[in-house]
Amino acid sequence: MSSNLKELKRNLLSTEYPKWRRGVSSAFLILFSYLAVFTFGYTYFSEPQAHCWKGFFYLSILWLIVQTLVISYLFFFEIIPAFARWSIELLLLVANAWFILFLFSLEACS
Repeated sequence: MSSNLKELKRNLLSTEYPKWRRGVSSAFLILFSYLAVFTFGYTYFSEPQAHCWKGFFYLSILWLIVQTLVISYLFFFEIIPAFARWSIELLLLVANAWFILFLFSLEACS
């Protein structure tokens, strides 16, 4: 039992994460983030009654900038332990899903 816990601790605190895996996970996160914001931007600019979404559009641009910075940090720094890297990636995915649900639940202006 003790050896299993030591192995789990070693795996969770490991900073051995190959560059190609960091690249693939970063590319997936960037793609997911940018598609969400670009889709909302397309809807904002193509919908004639979307003038009241201006604040949300600017919020989504800020959201995209912050996510890009966090994903860049995950890509360029190798010293992040595995449990922290996985947690940050999962938080980004869940946050994007909630952000998409929020943005596309908005009603058009009347």
